[in-house]
Amino acid sequence: MLALSFFAAATAAFLSGREPQTAWKGTIVQDGGVLIVQNPKTPIYPGGILTLKEELSIGGGAADPNKTFSDGGGLDVDDAGRIYLTDLKECSVRVFDPDGKLIRTFGRMGQGPGEFRQPFYVSVCPATREVLVTDFMFGMHLFDMDGRFIRKIGTERPFMARLDSRGRVVYLHSTVDDKGNAEFETRRAGLNAESSRQIAVEVRRALDLFAPIPYWDLGSHDRIAYGYPTDYEIRIYDGENKLVRKVRREYDRVETTKEQKSALDKSASLIGAPVKLALPKYQDPFSRFNYDDRGWLIVRVPNPKAGDKRVCLDVFDEEGRYLTLVNLEKAPILWKKGKAYVFAEDADGYDVLKRYGVTWDMK
Repeated sequence: MLALSFFAAATAAFLSGREPQTAWKGTIVQDGGVLIVQNPKTPIYPGGILTLKEELSIGGGAADPNKTFSDGGGLDVDDAGRIYLTDLKECSVRVFDPDGKLIRTFGRMGQGPGEFRQPFYVSVCPATREVLVTDFMFGMHLFDMDGRFIRKIGTERPFMARLDSRGRVVYLHSTVDDKGNAEFETRRAGLNAESSRQIAVEVRRALDLFAPIPYWDLGSHDRIAYGYPTDYEIRIYDGENKLVRKVRREYDRVETTKEQKSALDKSASLIGAPVKLALPKYQDPFSRFNYDDRGWLIVRVPNPKAGDKRVCLDVFDEEGRYLTLVNLEKAPILWKKGKAYVFAEDADGYDVLKRYGVTWDMK
């Protein structure tokens, strides 16, 4: 359950025990027009600078089933603070006002126009007043902000997709050749797939099932932060897909835990791996990350403390300098307009969406 305990943990960890600011000891150099930001292991604010205060809770076992959701997937928030949430169980998108009141529901299970099987990602573009819903089975669907279906986009079935401020689609999809090798490609395209531009591509060998998967996020000015966690480097592309910055950090490798190895071994068995696969000795240096509105990057990294179940997040400023490390009970899925949005469970195991006010203490 993520409620007062979440706020109490955040406050205790980031205010009462805060360590003093230190001088940044990294470097920024230019290499062929690309800025290389090299960060040390220690951040500027070692003790943390974050305070979270709960403002809103949607869902839970005690909530009216007609005014909540069953199984939260993707999430976005528009300029008016309305919350767009994909419900995987109900195969729909639910829209809530800033006070948590259900406004509308659109989409349903099926294979026709505007119907879903696995609607996961949702993205809102206020400039074009359009909503993009990504279905793992049936691709990308475009709606207006009132929930009316417009059209299906392309033929790809991406892992994730979002609209930038001009209504262009950024998406990650994969293809598998006849030998089982997978290619993960990230692209940016217009809504009719015209002028499609490749951002990055990674290849995973057939039996390398535990290799990293690329990740990206959209920031202000349509910047793309892209990472493939074989090393701690996040590449920043501008709105025209030009590589402009690389953010790096020194780090210590964290061994894969027994629980993680057990889960990976089980996954290999479930997919029927033809041979006994070697499990990775070390965790990836990071997994996923998010931009916030000010251009800060918030990066999920392994927790080096054995038995500590909290989530560790590195925080970098808009220049790529390593600001701080924070530890939370749950990782927010979205940071937007000074708020953090977190999926959690209530005491009975029902899904809950929490919204927190965010304060970064920079004094």
